[in-house]
Amino acid sequence: MHKKRLGKIGETLACEYLLNHHYTIVERNFQKRYGELDIIAVKDKILVFVEVKTGTSKLNNQQKNLKETIQKKRVRWEEYNPTNK
Repeated sequence: MHKKRLGKIGETLACEYLLNHHYTIVERNFQKRYGELDIIAVKDKILVFVEVKTGTSKLNNQQKNLKETIQKKRVRWEEYNPTNK
């Protein structure tokens, strides 16, 4: 299966999961020059940023890749945040 299609399927499944758990999807594939957030959701006035990783490799590799991706994006988004001092 093509990587982009697999990724779209993963994001759709993640959105379904969030909706089933009473989250509201605010935005999908939110892009800025600093990067992309796969899903932005909200529940009980708490804003949630979701990074979706869908793949066919072993879970341990996925966990490592996800951890690295989140760390990189967090630093970039904190730099972007105009309220961050």
